[in-house]
Amino acid sequence: MGIGAGAVFGVLAGTRRMPLAVATALLGGAVMATTDGSLAVLRISDPRTWRRSDWIADLVPHLAYGMAAAATLNRLRPPSAQCG
Repeated sequence: MGIGAGAVFGVLAGTRRMPLAVATALLGGAVMATTDGSLAVLRISDPRTWRRSDWIADLVPHLAYGMAAAATLNRLRPPSAQCG
């Protein structure tokens, strides 16, 4: 999921400048929504029954992924296209 989301984000973002915080939220949020949706559809887990601590435990690694992917994409861009 993460590789696909990063690739799609890279293609859609192109050379557009995007603040790191925005890219982090978009990437992390999209992957989290997709994986949690998959868990629900496959009846592996029901996110509607999760406690606050469960949501935090799910959110933190997805945001970490989003930040790492966004920062990597930013470093791979030419200097004129890099965003902060």
